[in-house]
Amino acid sequence: MIGSLQSAYPLDQVDDVDLKRLCEALWGWELCASCKGGQSCSGAKCAWERAPVFASYFAFYKDVTSAYVPELLYGDQPALRSHQDVADIIRLIKDRPDELRAQLTHQYFSQRPSKSPSSTDQHRAFNIVVKIMTMVNCSAEQQPSGILDLGTELGTQLIPWHNDASFSSFVSRAFPKGDVGALNVLDHAGKSRDIQSSITARRLEKIARLTFRGTEDLRNHLRLDSKNGVVEIYHYTSVLKEHLAIANSPFKNNIPAQVALEALHSLQMILFPFGTDSELKLRRLVAKQSLDPDCVNYDFVAYDEDFPYRHFGTRLMELYDEVESPSPRGIMEKWFERKSGARGLNPHEGGGHTSDLVLYLKHTSNPAIMDLHDLNVSYKRDTADIAFGPQEDDVFDFTLLFEQGILGILPSALFILVSIARTISLWQRETCVRAGRLLWAKLAAVTTLICFRIALVALWALPGTVGTQVSLTG
Repeated sequence: MIGSLQSAYPLDQVDDVDLKRLCEALWGWELCASCKGGQSCSGAKCAWERAPVFASYFAFYKDVTSAYVPELLYGDQPALRSHQDVADIIRLIKDRPDELRAQLTHQYFSQRPSKSPSSTDQHRAFNIVVKIMTMVNCSAEQQPSGILDLGTELGTQLIPWHNDASFSSFVSRAFPKGDVGALNVLDHAGKSRDIQSSITARRLEKIARLTFRGTEDLRNHLRLDSKNGVVEIYHYTSVLKEHLAIANSPFKNNIPAQVALEALHSLQMILFPFGTDSELKLRRLVAKQSLDPDCVNYDFVAYDEDFPYRHFGTRLMELYDEVESPSPRGIMEKWFERKSGARGLNPHEGGGHTSDLVLYLKHTSNPAIMDLHDLNVSYKRDTADIAFGPQEDDVFDFTLLFEQGILGILPSALFILVSIARTISLWQRETCVRAGRLLWAKLAAVTTLICFRIALVALWALPGTVGTQVSLTG
C-alpha cells in the first residue's frame, strides 16, 4: 500500500454513474430519477439519452483520469480519491470563477478531515480537472512548461494557471483575442475577396501539400507545423455544441462561446464544407484517426454572413499564405528550392503577408510605388503552377513546375546518360550507316530540332516569361 492508497491508479475504473456526475457538473444535465439512483436510464426526458454522442469525449475523460498517479507520503491520501472529487472540483471552479487558484485549492482540500494531500498533488488534481473542463493542457505555477503530465499530447505547450490568478483570467490567457475580423483580403484591383473558398482541406492538401491531424487541446486548433506540413484540428465537436447549447443559460460555461463558434465554423464551414470532396476527406480522417464521429454531423448553425474571427483568424490567414505561396514539401521540391535559392515571390520572406502588401499599395498615390504594384501583379504567378502538383487544382492539367521538372528535365537527363553509354558501346564497332537521302533527311530533322531548342531557351530567358524554380526565369 502506498500511503493510504490501495491502488497506484485511483481513477482507473470509470462507470456510467461517474460519467453522469461529470455531465451534471460540466453542463448541468437534468437526469431522471433512475439515473440519479444509479439505475438504468428510464428515458423520460432524461439528458442521458444524448450520452452516445459523447462516446469520444468519455474515452478522452477515461484516458486523462486513468493516467493520474498521486504523489504520496506515508499516511497521505490522494488529491483525487474518486471521480466524485473530479465532479466536486468542477462545481467549485464554476461557482467561483473569479477566485484565485490558491484560494480554491485551500478551500477544497482544507475541508477534509484527514491530512491534506501534498501541494504538488493538489496542483496536479486541479490541472486534470481544468483539462477536462476546457480541453486545454494546464500546468501549475511551479511546474516547468516542458514537463508533461501523463496523457498529455507530445508537442503540446502547457499554459500555467498561476496561484494568484483566477480561472476566468486563465481562460482569457488561454484564448487571447485578436483583430482579424472577417476573413477578407484585397486583391490587386483593390476589391475585397473572401478567402474561405481558398483554404478548404482539398486545396490545402493539393496545393500546399498539407496533411491533417486531430488534437485534443483546443488551443492547438488550426496550428500549422510548417516543418512536417501538418495542420492540427480540434475534433470534439460534440463538446463544442454542448457548450454552445448552455451559452445562454444560467449555467456557467467552461469555454468562451466565441471560441466554440470559431472552432466549429472553421472545421465544418471552411476546411471541410458539407457536400464537397473536403467532407469526404474529413470522413476518412474520422475513420483513420478515430476522431469524434460527431465531426461529420453538420448542424448548420446560423452564422453571420461576415462571421468575425477573434481567436483563430490569424491561423487561418497563415493557411491562406501557404496556399498562395506553398512551402516546399518532399525531397525533390526542397532540392529545387535549394538550387533556385528562393521560393519565387515569398511573402513571408518579403516582410509581411501578400494581403498586407496589396493593402499598402492600394492606399498610396506614389507613382513609383504604383509601378511596384504593377510589377507585383505581373510577377505574382499562378500558385498552382508554382506548386509541384502534379495536377493543377480543379483543372485537368499538369502544373508548370511538374512539366519542367518531371516531364522535361528528368527525361532529358536520363536520355543524356543513356546516349553517352550507347555512344561508348558503339564507338569501336564497324560503321553500318550508308550515305543517302534517308541519312540527309535525319540530319536535317536533327538540325531543325536543335534550332527549335535554341529558340525555346531564348524565349524562356525573356524577362516577361512566367517561370518556376527550375526554369531560367525562376
